[in-house]
Amino acid sequence: MIQPSLLFAKSFPKASQVYKDAFAQYGDKLLIEAGIDTPLRISHFLAQCGHECAGYTVVRENMSYSAGRLLAVFGVGKHSAAITKSEAEKLAKSGPALAERVYGLGNPKKAKDLGNIRQGDGWRYRGNGPLQNTGRKQHALAGFEANPEDLAKPENILKPAIKFWLDNKLNGLADKNDINGLTKRINGGYNGIADRVALFDKIFKVASGGASSWKVADVDKGVEFLQRDLIALGYAIKADGRLGPATAKAVSGFQKSAGLKVDGIAGAVTKAKIKAVLEAGSARTDERPSPTSRVTQVFGVVSAAAGTLGQPALTAADKLSSFGGVSPWVTYACFGLTVVGGVCLAIPQIRAALKTPVVPA
Repeated sequence: MIQPSLLFAKSFPKASQVYKDAFAQYGDKLLIEAGIDTPLRISHFLAQCGHECAGYTVVRENMSYSAGRLLAVFGVGKHSAAITKSEAEKLAKSGPALAERVYGLGNPKKAKDLGNIRQGDGWRYRGNGPLQNTGRKQHALAGFEANPEDLAKPENILKPAIKFWLDNKLNGLADKNDINGLTKRINGGYNGIADRVALFDKIFKVASGGASSWKVADVDKGVEFLQRDLIALGYAIKADGRLGPATAKAVSGFQKSAGLKVDGIAGAVTKAKIKAVLEAGSARTDERPSPTSRVTQVFGVVSAAAGTLGQPALTAADKLSSFGGVSPWVTYACFGLTVVGGVCLAIPQIRAALKTPVVPA
């Protein structure tokens, strides 16, 4: 088994000294105790954290944004703070003021979500550590509400990220090589997915000696169901429960044909559209019967009148034959009369069905 500290050192040579010290002195023990101890698990952990803290170069969020960057991150339609252009010019490079405006009491909805209840909490509990824990609530869960600055020490800095990983059962997603699921659980969406994938691919290549990550992943029933749906739509893939390049390509192909955003991620919107297309296809088949199905429909009329082609009739005959001394021929005669009577009753319905024009497909 490759040591997490060695894999980290090879993958992030430009990391901050705090992170280097943390992995060198405490990383192996902490990660192995947490079960983050396979090439897939270690690689996914390092990649997700690496993206969140800019390649392990950011320890605490400095909130030093230019006006343009501030609008791109916290502007109208980008963030709940909805910073305007005039505000951005005033808040640019002003860390504490900006933190209070976007994370603190200057943004009541976000402050409530983060548990920031006092003036200054936005700055005091800004992004911290590998997963950039943000807000009083997250610092409290990690055990650093009283002294958030202590989280940034080498002996502590990995602990909140590992706790979050375990609390959210992310080892299971890593075992399935579900980088989309990991990203959604950590980020709440798929922000930065391309960078996360690139980081993971680079790290796993070193960790595994060049193996294909999806080939060594655990089978995922959810992926298998997705693959079966895509196969039903005509995509030539295998339902093996592993999200490899062929499945991702099929998802992208469906998204393109359905007019969705093409990213190869089978999220809630894509899955709902797949289901809708499959259900619509089934409905069209029922609504526009072929001549063959029309024959079945006609005979269905006979079946209805005769009791599903004699099933109830047989039941009635069976009841007759249950009386002692009744000959089997009497049973057959009863059955025959029931069928003939049913056909006679059904003749008007048969004629009506045959006269109904078949709608071409």
